[in-house]
Amino acid sequence: MNILFVHYGNFTANSMVHIGPYAEELHRMGHNTAICMPWMDDTRQFYPHESVPAISYSQALEHPGMFGGQPPHILHAWTPRELVRRFCLRFLGKNSAKLVIHLEDNEWELEERARTNPGESLFKTHPLRGPEFLQRADAVTVIIESLENHIADSKPSLVLKPGIDLDWLDSTSGPALTRKLFGIPPSYKILVYPGSSTGANRLDLENLFRAVGLLNKRGIPCVLIKTGIPDAEIRKKLSGETRQWIRDIGFIDRNLIPKLIRLADCVVQPGVSDSFNRFRLPSKLPEFLCLGMPVITTAVNLGENLQDGFNAKLLYSSTPEDIADRCQEMFADTDRSKSIAEEGKKFGRRHFDLRPNSENLLAFYAKLKTAPPKIPARLFQFPREDRPKTAPPRPRADQPGEMEPVELQVYFPNQSEFLELSSLRRRYSPQTRVSLTFPFHPPQEPDWLRIDPGQFPGEYIIREWSLLGADHTPALSWQNSHPQDPSVSVRATGTATLKSGNSTISLISSGGDPQVWFSGWPKTDLSGIRWLRVTVEARHIEIKPNREPNDLLNHLDGLVEPG
Repeated sequence: MNILFVHYGNFTANSMVHIGPYAEELHRMGHNTAICMPWMDDTRQFYPHESVPAISYSQALEHPGMFGGQPPHILHAWTPRELVRRFCLRFLGKNSAKLVIHLEDNEWELEERARTNPGESLFKTHPLRGPEFLQRADAVTVIIESLENHIADSKPSLVLKPGIDLDWLDSTSGPALTRKLFGIPPSYKILVYPGSSTGANRLDLENLFRAVGLLNKRGIPCVLIKTGIPDAEIRKKLSGETRQWIRDIGFIDRNLIPKLIRLADCVVQPGVSDSFNRFRLPSKLPEFLCLGMPVITTAVNLGENLQDGFNAKLLYSSTPEDIADRCQEMFADTDRSKSIAEEGKKFGRRHFDLRPNSENLLAFYAKLKTAPPKIPARLFQFPREDRPKTAPPRPRADQPGEMEPVELQVYFPNQSEFLELSSLRRRYSPQTRVSLTFPFHPPQEPDWLRIDPGQFPGEYIIREWSLLGADHTPALSWQNSHPQDPSVSVRATGTATLKSGNSTISLISSGGDPQVWFSGWPKTDLSGIRWLRVTVEARHIEIKPNREPNDLLNHLDGLVEPG
């Protein structure tokens, strides 16, 4: 059987955690699979499924016979979002395939919560065209039972829970990730949240961040390690005291995710009980459970099938206080925490094993092969006036208005293969002097530091950096007001050059990724270090615009829909 999965996003989108394993397992079972997405990252840096071809929408439209000259038998559309809908209807206008649409969220609630950026409507389900698209499908799969209420009774459907490759999950090859690697003191508690804000889950993430701040106020040092893009809108609402406990590490190799999760003392999937959370299954939960982690999660969606205090601890309000209380309970009773983790692991592996779930999916596909097609061949041009208008140009950092944040990154001596992963990161606003403080305990004697003050061309000033004790007393410090201090060597690399003034050194970068290396200070006892502080300022920054959503319309030019 030839199966083409149609994805709405790129390699790093959460849904790839579901699509990729199914595509790979079906390939192992002897079937031809491929994953199609709006645009491609040719480096394939975050694509671990080597046996499964990944192609762009444009490539699929130009070469529909992607399976040895044959088109797909099954077109599995991952959500009815507008971008996916347009591609599928154009593809099916010239190719015969069974259309299966997967629902993983309350798409209508996501549409209500949509941001107002130009082009954003491409990534949401249209309130009228989305339901019509579902009606035209040959079948529907849903990630959780509650979503079956959104499809017609007569429509063939399958509850398709995420599939976890347990052999991959249990693999221990390569070095482990440790708190020492990240420079986190032994006595600190660690939470791990692998993922970004989708907009719809902003309140849940904000509550989790505030809970981490609350734990620290209660005298329980706790660091949250978070992957993905920092959530700028949420961070603006948080105090600096709370923000300092959030450790961003960016996008990481998919194969490192289980190792990162194992580093946690417990894991939290927040979620208030609303029309968004009741109709979803967060992509992190199956891995949390299957790994045997002590899980704290919302009492809705998957939480309705878990038992509070037996295989998970449940959040009934998911407020910061509720989350902090459940974390404290886990931290305080390690025996109970281990028991919850063991029972949760049994539950996870019973429900999310990739192999039996893939066999069920394959049997579902097989039933569709003889069904008559639902999509008529007659098509008409999609109205040009419905297209989002071109986005306004992004402002320069020296112009008024909202500006994209600059990201500071600090590297320190560590295992060479983990220098990037373990680096300290924090985003800040340009044109403002800021002091950024990180919980930090050097994994080894730090005889150098590298500070990358921002990712854009421009001028930067590193005013000061200090390694601080638990009481914030400096143990080692460098100040820009004494740039001629011979005890510290300062040099610029990358695209940057140092410019000396009367009392400061500024960093002029003609391209991205300016770097400043500090070394040569006298040997100092740094065993009591608990903090790193950097005071920095970004000036005259030229922000390079990212790909605008409207650019994707150029790839989909001429898309059509049924009349």
